[in-house]
Amino acid sequence: MRFGAKVLNYGAGATMATVLEQARRAEEAGFDSVWLGDHLAIPERNESRYPYSADGKIDWDPEEPWLEPVVVLAALAAVTSRPRLGVAVLVAPLREPIGLAKQLACVTQLSSGRVLLGVGDGWLREELELVGGDFERRRERTDEVLAACREVWSGSYVAHRETGDRRFLTQPTPERPLPVFLGGSSEATFRRVALRGYGWLPLHHGRGAADVVHEGLDRIAAWQERRGMSVTSPPEVVLNAGRIDEIAPELAGLAAAGVGEVLIDGEFGEADGPRRALERARDAVS
Repeated sequence: MRFGAKVLNYGAGATMATVLEQARRAEEAGFDSVWLGDHLAIPERNESRYPYSADGKIDWDPEEPWLEPVVVLAALAAVTSRPRLGVAVLVAPLREPIGLAKQLACVTQLSSGRVLLGVGDGWLREELELVGGDFERRRERTDEVLAACREVWSGSYVAHRETGDRRFLTQPTPERPLPVFLGGSSEATFRRVALRGYGWLPLHHGRGAADVVHEGLDRIAAWQERRGMSVTSPPEVVLNAGRIDEIAPELAGLAAAGVGEVLIDGEFGEADGPRRALERARDAVS
C-alpha cells in the first residue's frame, strides 16, 4: 500500500510558502504522493448540501484562502523530485477543457511525468452556476472535459465541438496517458468507473472505510457484468482518508480490499509530523 500526503492549500495559514514546505516535508518523510484540494469560489449564501458532513454543512471557513491547485502543482513540481502529484479532487465542470489540458500537460512536463488526475463532478450548485455551468449536467460535463483533454493530448490536430470545425494543435503533450481517478460514491460514479476505465477516488474518514470500498467495488463489478465486461481487473483505488488517527484501525482491511493508496490529512505543518504519520500508517498495515 502506498501513502499520499494531503497538504493544505486552503485555510487560514495557507500560502504558497506553507504548501511548498509541507510538500518538502512529506517527500523527506517518504510519502509516495502529494495531493491538493479544489474549490474555485464559495458563494456567500447557498442551499447545497455538503455530502461529507453529518449536518450537510461545510466544515471550513469560506472566507479563508484557497490556492488554485493546478497553479500549485506547477510549484510542487519544482520543489519535489520523487512523489507523484495530484488533486483530490479537481472539480472538472468548473474548467474550460482546452486550457486545462494545456496546463496539465505543462505540469506533467515540469514534473517528469508525476501528475495524477483526480477529478470530481462537484456538489456545490452555486459555485458551478458562477461559471455558467448546468448543475444537472455536471457528470456529463466531467466526461466531456476528460474526453477533450485526451483529444488535446493526442499530439495531432483535432477539432472539438466547442471550437466548431476549427482544427487546432497544442504542445507540449504528456509522454504517456495521465492516470484518471473519479471521485464520489454515487451510482453514476460506479457506472462511469466501470464503463470508462477510470480509477476510483472515494472519500471516507474513519470507521467503516473498508466496508465502503468493498461495497463500491462490488457495485462497479455489477456494472461491468451488466455490460458483459471482464471483472478480473478491478479499478485502481485511491482513498481520501482523513487524519491518521481516524483511519489507522481501517488500514489493514483497506489493504485486503485492494486499496492501492491512502491519502492522509494534516500533521504536515509540524516538522516531524509527516514522519510520525507515515510510521503509524505503515505499522497499522503490517
